[in-house]
Amino acid sequence: MANNTENQDNKTGKTILNRYAFLVIGMSFIFIFIIANIVKIMFVERDKWAEIERIVKVVAEESRVIPDRGNIYAYDGRPLAINKPIYTVRIDFMAEGLHKDTIAEYGKRMFPELAKLFPEKTATQYRKLFMDGWNLSRNEIAYNKKLKKGGRKKTKSRSVRLFSRDINYLELQQLKSIEYFKKKGGGLTQELRISRDYPFKNIARRTIGSLQVANDTLIIRDSVVKVKKWARGSSGLELRYDSILRGVSGLKDVHRIAKKSIDKVIVPAIEGKDIRVTLDVDIQDITEKALYSTLSEYEAQAGYAIIMETETGEIKGISNLDRIGAGIYSERKPHVFSYMADPGSTFKTLSMMVALEDGAVTPRDSFYVGDGVFEYTTGRLKKKLYDHNYRVGANYGYLSVAEGMHKSSNIVVARSVLKGYASHPEKYIERLYELGVTKKLTWDMPLQGKEGSSIIKHPRNSKNERNPVWSDLSLPWISYGYETQIAPIYILMFYNGIANHGKMIKPFLVKDILKNGKVENEIEAEVINPKLCSDRTLAELHDMLVGVINEGTGKAVKSDLFQIAGKTGTAQLTKNGAYTNKEHYVSFCGYFPADKPKYTCMVGIIKPREPAASARTAGAVFKNIAENVYIRNVMLSPSDIKAKEGITATTAPEVKGGSFQKTKNVLEYLKLPFDGSSLSSTSMIKESKEKDKIKLDESTIIKDLVPNVIGFGARDALYTLENAGLKVQIRGWGKVVSQSIQNGTRIVPGSQIEIVLENK
Repeated sequence: MANNTENQDNKTGKTILNRYAFLVIGMSFIFIFIIANIVKIMFVERDKWAEIERIVKVVAEESRVIPDRGNIYAYDGRPLAINKPIYTVRIDFMAEGLHKDTIAEYGKRMFPELAKLFPEKTATQYRKLFMDGWNLSRNEIAYNKKLKKGGRKKTKSRSVRLFSRDINYLELQQLKSIEYFKKKGGGLTQELRISRDYPFKNIARRTIGSLQVANDTLIIRDSVVKVKKWARGSSGLELRYDSILRGVSGLKDVHRIAKKSIDKVIVPAIEGKDIRVTLDVDIQDITEKALYSTLSEYEAQAGYAIIMETETGEIKGISNLDRIGAGIYSERKPHVFSYMADPGSTFKTLSMMVALEDGAVTPRDSFYVGDGVFEYTTGRLKKKLYDHNYRVGANYGYLSVAEGMHKSSNIVVARSVLKGYASHPEKYIERLYELGVTKKLTWDMPLQGKEGSSIIKHPRNSKNERNPVWSDLSLPWISYGYETQIAPIYILMFYNGIANHGKMIKPFLVKDILKNGKVENEIEAEVINPKLCSDRTLAELHDMLVGVINEGTGKAVKSDLFQIAGKTGTAQLTKNGAYTNKEHYVSFCGYFPADKPKYTCMVGIIKPREPAASARTAGAVFKNIAENVYIRNVMLSPSDIKAKEGITATTAPEVKGGSFQKTKNVLEYLKLPFDGSSLSSTSMIKESKEKDKIKLDESTIIKDLVPNVIGFGARDALYTLENAGLKVQIRGWGKVVSQSIQNGTRIVPGSQIEIVLENK
């Protein structure tokens, strides 16, 4: 028994020794690993960690080399977002050579001059600022002397902002031209910083975007180093293309010798690249004004309008407005891309394309509509479908498929789809998918979640899937634009495909990436579907869309200038999970001129005041945009302009002053000979009235002098004068006939100039 106990004790002792041995060996390996890494860091990677340590130290001292942010330009080169140097101006009343008697001597002339150049303060207020600043600085100097005797640290020198705002370069030069600052310096200090300037103010403001302050980082040898805060894109193109526009930060060492700082660049900064967008400033202006006017008239909650070139896919104008007060609208959300809702009757064109292409119906087939009520029964389920005429008691009898599209009949479209796909609805849905309208696409706007997508439910959807659940009643509802969620940009893209001979391309905003003024990357439209359907189906749909304007719900959109093709859309919105007849989303999508489509446009109005037919609201905006763009772009060729009998043109046309490039485009389009060989694309021209020829002469613009804008159009005059630093007030319309400040007068930045325009 004793032997057994002894053996047991021996076994236990051996087990403990074995475990201890394993522990010692394990700890030894860990110790060796730590020592090896210490040696590696101290000797092998010494230079790497020393550099990172030095870089972090430099960063901590805020010694980053800040790259210039890239600019954003319109398609014709006009700046939409640029870097603008501005200056914070202070007076250091502890500066050497600044004396009270000097202020008194020069003040009699200086203070009135300051008040004239910078009228935000009076001469008396400027005098008080200087005298108060002087007295405070003397008190502070006396206080510093006491602190110095006691061995304490001196306080900072006393300086006061001369203006509550920052000033631009021209204003700074004007300030320095004042005799006091020119001769004595006067303690004037200036701090330069770069601000983001938007020359066209609110035009396309939400699309261009804005900046915000955020932390930046720099990667050095695979290590991420945090640097001080700087501006980054927070919305729109500024955010979507921030990595391209922002550039790459650099670093510098700061060596202080005496009172001077000498910078040594360690890592050079890489300037941001520029982007050129497809937007046309003139078309953008037309689009925004047309949308704003109708939203105000109908007291709508929000709305959008977008116009693109049919053949290229380039977006020429885009506006998204939200109501922020009674009759006041501002850009807040990118509704064109982000508004996810049932599209309503604009979706009928998609259904009809599928039904016609598959031979389910022909334009001549007819269905009984009667008084506008149709009861659909499937199994034990019943659902009544309504047309817009059911409320007024009108009996339409039978309507052909084409007539059903003209009158936007829910019943005709639903019965067309039911006829072809009631027994196999998945075929109808999959044919919609094949068109490409549900393809996941990346847009030129930063979006979140399901924004900018297209969701059309499928019969296989179940409660466990993300998409809406399919029911036996879904097929007819989907056919005319319900139980779906589609961003407007998809509907625009589809209609543009019809106008573009069946080739569906993705609308886009960014045209070029530029580096040092040269195109580095030219962007072209992405082809989503090279051929939506057969030419026969395209022709049948085209005729239906023209019929909507000439004979159907779109009569209010009809233009006397050219033929429009398009489709109205009205959809009830949901409230507490159920459709309500009190809130609507109305839209219109189409293209023009219908025979040779140049542009495709879509307009949507969200929650307009009742009553609000889509043709009178969204359609009115479409017509306004289309007619103004048509006229502005001089889309009539010389052969289209028929001279009256017995009258022939014997003189050259009068040409107004303004942008040479725009004038050149018009004259070349009209095939009119002109002489402008000495001018560049950025030149501004004088008005030309010569009878026998078109001679384009440059309008000379001298820096710091008021330019002559007589004969200019409003847009070119505004652009020229504001770039010169003047505030412009416009009266009338047409071309400039007078300006309140004579050309050649020295510019006082910030001064107001009035220009009078007349249509002669």
